[in-house]
Amino acid sequence: MQDLNMTLAAFLVNACSTQLAERALAQEVLANGRSVQAFQLMAKLYQYREDFTRAEEQLQEALSMDAKNASTWLQLGRNLAMICADFIKTNRRFAIFSASIYRIDEIL
Repeated sequence: MQDLNMTLAAFLVNACSTQLAERALAQEVLANGRSVQAFQLMAKLYQYREDFTRAEEQLQEALSMDAKNASTWLQLGRNLAMICADFIKTNRRFAIFSASIYRIDEIL
């Protein structure tokens, strides 16, 4: 059942059916507990809704579970880019983001 709920949630997120996707993710978390993939999908839902602050919170939760997950770091970088419409601000934040990736091994 775990794979079915997560597959359904991923499909619904990609189809922009946010309310149904949110329900499927809730079922997944209730049935199988928290997971990196569930947090990533919730972040994507919030990004569709242009609630980038909540998306970042979800991605931070995912990183707290697996700090070396490249997909989560990439999604966090994209979230930062969506927040910053101004090219200069985006470049500054991306530079900080890039520097943090190189330091991740030092932190862990």
